[in-house]
Amino acid sequence: MTLYGIDVSNHQREFDFAAAKREGFVFATHKVTEGDGYRDPYWPRARDQMREHFPGLFGGYHFARNNVDPDRQADALLAHLGDPSIPVQLDYEDTRNRGSIDNMKALIRAIEERGMRVFANYLPRWYWTGHMGAPRLDGTPPIWNSHYVNGTGYASVLYPGDGHAGWAEFHTGAPPVVLLQFSERGLVAGQAVDVNAFRGTEHELRALFGSAQPEGEPVADIVEQGAGQLHPQPGRLRPINRQQNVNLSTQSPAEPWPYDIWCDIWNESVWDGYDIRPEYADVPDEVGRSLVALVQTVAARQVRIESKLDQLLNRKEGA
Repeated sequence: MTLYGIDVSNHQREFDFAAAKREGFVFATHKVTEGDGYRDPYWPRARDQMREHFPGLFGGYHFARNNVDPDRQADALLAHLGDPSIPVQLDYEDTRNRGSIDNMKALIRAIEERGMRVFANYLPRWYWTGHMGAPRLDGTPPIWNSHYVNGTGYASVLYPGDGHAGWAEFHTGAPPVVLLQFSERGLVAGQAVDVNAFRGTEHELRALFGSAQPEGEPVADIVEQGAGQLHPQPGRLRPINRQQNVNLSTQSPAEPWPYDIWCDIWNESVWDGYDIRPEYADVPDEVGRSLVALVQTVAARQVRIESKLDQLLNRKEGA
């Protein structure tokens, strides 16, 4: 099964997403920001239109400028995105400034540190080889490659097929090429736009965008219940960013368990070493916190009580 999608920007102005949906397109993305300065003025409208016509199968993309600080770029993206739960497509193809694996990873890290998720890395093979030196891509998000065909027309007619060279892996062990942009002149809703293909089912595509619902029995409920007690931000469970990190034995029939949750538990309870600080005792009871943080608060209060008891006992002995 091959599913088709579009990615558009201010160049298409008030694009007709409803028409694209009627024409059979399944997913869509739209430009949000570029570098740390440009904010696409059509993004807020596009975001609302895509949420209506492509629910769970839409995202926003950030065009990277390699000479701009990654943190400033991530801040600009977060400010204009409007909703950090919207999946992010990184567009890494800045021909003005040479790219590097370290720069690309720093930008991905900056975006994800702010609570957003890079669901796909638009990294054309020509840019990876010609502007980055073809570095290894281990540990980076799934790849959105580009490899254009000639001509213009309907996406289903232009599509070169599931065996096209654009689907080939970048190197052994590289993240998979999950999306292929095969033309910038596909006719959609009366305009020539970028058209893309996904090889798989809609459920698999939703898993990529982070909106898939488990099939069959709700075996993941116990995970969600545990996460509500242990995760520092209940209700904001992040989708799995690195599928390869999930052990097969911890997968449900349809979906892997939320690996990121266990990372958060490790970081908070083991790596931080249950650090009991005096100020933890002053956290009000009505403030929401994780189970580990609650233990830390109770422990800090106990230390304070024991300290006061010691002071009273010392005074009594000295009297």
